[in-house]
Amino acid sequence: MREVLRRSSEMLVKKLQDTVLQDSPNPKSHEKFSGEKKMALISIEDLAELDDEQLEDEVTENSQAVDDDEEEQRLLAHWQAVGRTHQVSVPREMTGPIMEMTRRNQQMEAVPFVTIATHEKLGEVVYEERVYPPGKWACITFGEKLYEQSISKGFMKLMRFICKENSAGRYLGMTVPVVNGIMMLKDGSGLENEVLTAYYLPAEFQANPPQPADPDITIVHRDSLRVITRVFFGTTTEETISRQIRLLWELLGTSEDIHQDQYMVAVYENPGVPSRRNEIWFIRQNP
Repeated sequence: MREVLRRSSEMLVKKLQDTVLQDSPNPKSHEKFSGEKKMALISIEDLAELDDEQLEDEVTENSQAVDDDEEEQRLLAHWQAVGRTHQVSVPREMTGPIMEMTRRNQQMEAVPFVTIATHEKLGEVVYEERVYPPGKWACITFGEKLYEQSISKGFMKLMRFICKENSAGRYLGMTVPVVNGIMMLKDGSGLENEVLTAYYLPAEFQANPPQPADPDITIVHRDSLRVITRVFFGTTTEETISRQIRLLWELLGTSEDIHQDQYMVAVYENPGVPSRRNEIWFIRQNP
């Protein structure tokens, strides 16, 4: 704000100087009128007319720049705070993608699917079965110590791909959900470290996908997928995911047609949302 006032003051002084020069005689040959030097007179009305509109424009432009900068700092600080809860560092280079996706957070395209069956209890949907058609996904794999570290690092890289770090050189558009593929340890005691994070390419790019600038990201064609899904809310950690897997197995009972060593976690909102919507997906062996 101090910079705004300084620039506005300089603008006003320059305007006054220009006005005086226009109304004053040639400085090299001072004219005289009635034996006195002619002086430029500026009224209060002239001042108001000269600087009000320009001053308002200057203040508005600079205030907007200050507001944008403050918003960038606020959002980055928020994501960094969320990152710390996942033991992940969010670098300053993520400011651009964070701002871009925040501005466009109402423009999300749903990954297409067809609902096969819905199972309810007391009028509420307990779980449902869907089929997702074949399509192209941008995928990246991380194998960090914690599940939340892997998905956070993977999603940040995908954000940069979505926000112009691609061969099209443009914002691609966000689709939901982002899907994390997980594998169980052989003894069933927990999750393997490696997590595959996948972003479905918008319909506009399915036929001719833009290529990622990051070599860690690959474009993969996935076949049709048939899943049983159940909604849950909140953060996703190995503990919360393991609990959701147990709950859905209790509802389903035993089934030989469902993979028991691999699952998917579908995320519908960004990591900065505290009670975000997620789904656990059980995968049918025969789509």
